[in-house]
Amino acid sequence: MKKQQRAWVALTVGAACVVAGCAANPSPPPVVDTAQDTAAPTTSAVARSAREEPQRTSISVGIDPLRNGFNPHLLADSTPFVDSLADLVLPSAFVAGDPNPDLVVSAEQIDPAPQAAQTVRYVLTPESQWSDGTPVSGNDFVYLWQAMRSTPGVRGEAGYQAIANVRTTGGGKTVEVDFTRPVAQWQGLFRHLLPAHLMQNMGFDSGMRETIPASAGRYMVRTVDRARGTVELSRNDRFWGSDPAVTELLIFRPVRGTTEGADQLRSHQLSYLDITPAETSTQAFSLVPESRVHSMTTGRELALTMSVSSPTLADAPLREALSALIDAPALARLAAGRSADLSVPERRVPEAPEETLALLRERSAAQPLRIAADPTDNQAAAAARGLADSLVRLGVQAQAVNADLNEAAAHSLGEGEVDAVVAWRASEPDAIEAASRYACPADAVRGSNLSGYCSPETEETVGAVLAGAEAPEALRAVEETEHLSVPLLRETRLMVAGPEVEGLPEAPEQWQGLATAAQWKKR
Repeated sequence: MKKQQRAWVALTVGAACVVAGCAANPSPPPVVDTAQDTAAPTTSAVARSAREEPQRTSISVGIDPLRNGFNPHLLADSTPFVDSLADLVLPSAFVAGDPNPDLVVSAEQIDPAPQAAQTVRYVLTPESQWSDGTPVSGNDFVYLWQAMRSTPGVRGEAGYQAIANVRTTGGGKTVEVDFTRPVAQWQGLFRHLLPAHLMQNMGFDSGMRETIPASAGRYMVRTVDRARGTVELSRNDRFWGSDPAVTELLIFRPVRGTTEGADQLRSHQLSYLDITPAETSTQAFSLVPESRVHSMTTGRELALTMSVSSPTLADAPLREALSALIDAPALARLAAGRSADLSVPERRVPEAPEETLALLRERSAAQPLRIAADPTDNQAAAAARGLADSLVRLGVQAQAVNADLNEAAAHSLGEGEVDAVVAWRASEPDAIEAASRYACPADAVRGSNLSGYCSPETEETVGAVLAGAEAPEALRAVEETEHLSVPLLRETRLMVAGPEVEGLPEAPEQWQGLATAAQWKKR
């Protein structure tokens, strides 16, 4: 009997060893990290880890509901969350104006190459790699440069339009960029590099619609659940930098109302929120025990931009007349859905002659103005509807239409199918952003310059602003004479932290939002 028992035990253990041995040999990653121990775990280790797998540290964060994709370079995808996500996941040559030591050994101007106005050399860190093991290289610089020059609906493209060539040497780790004209703020370029080896087969405007396929930051995208509206990041174990993420998982969940958000903060289902405030949000979150609350106005604004290709608004006097009819404070309240924590940009309201207003009414009667907005952007869509309704009451026929911003930039605006668009933009643009907004479009396809306005005088000023000879404010004079846009609403963010979050500055006014989440942890 004892011999039979010993035989049965031996058979069972042997079978377990076979099964465990099969499970412990997954296929290797694309590039093997030589610093890792590649020895197969023992059967006992596999069994022990199955019984005693440690709980992964995580922080849950409340955000606004997801809109479109995750490409930070596209106007259609641009949101505070997407920008913060890019900071956590994608590499940049410079961060906050300083060279990023995780990505570049050096980044400096060198003697210009023949026929170049300016040349900048980047030397990349040898260890830098994407989360699938592919090295970060000059190919990623080339890809972003070419995509920003040719894709409709991008933002900040003027600096890339000034690049004549990108050359790589040293196995792709030395990158030299030649410019056709000087760009003083070249440090703002090559921010949020994308994985060229994956994106080339996906398309710049669609490859990040559902996820970010690879990371070279402290986190990587683990899952995106569109049905639930959640995004889960996991710590990027291939990150080579000196400051890896503290918390293993960041879980972003949509907050669709103040009551829901306050309840989840109170019950510790959420530890932090970065959301658009509603009427009573600040008061409600401030009442949650031990919560810390900070409201701030960001560097973005919602604006109406009029197209010079519009059959009705092609002439500056008619754009001025339309501007004179816009009640920006009223539209700001309609767009935001609140009167508290509301910031309305200051502007000079023009006085249009009565005969010009009459001409605007006459032309709109023949062909109503079409005011476009992204239907997934609740604030932009509400502003477009409110503007159309108010214009109709003033005798100007208008209607709000839904439009994908990529499609509007590629076709609808340039072909005169829509007359104006409501979208977000920088409220105080830097040199590259300002130049992008007023530089002449290469053709009917548009990027940051949604109006399509172009003149030799303005193009000369654009060059001076890019070169640093003129301040970005020099381009504001274009608005005084051409009446291309009307700012409607400054963006306001509400940040709320529960008592369990560590890693934030003591003073809430020093918080920098989700971009610093890699250093947070829970008590």
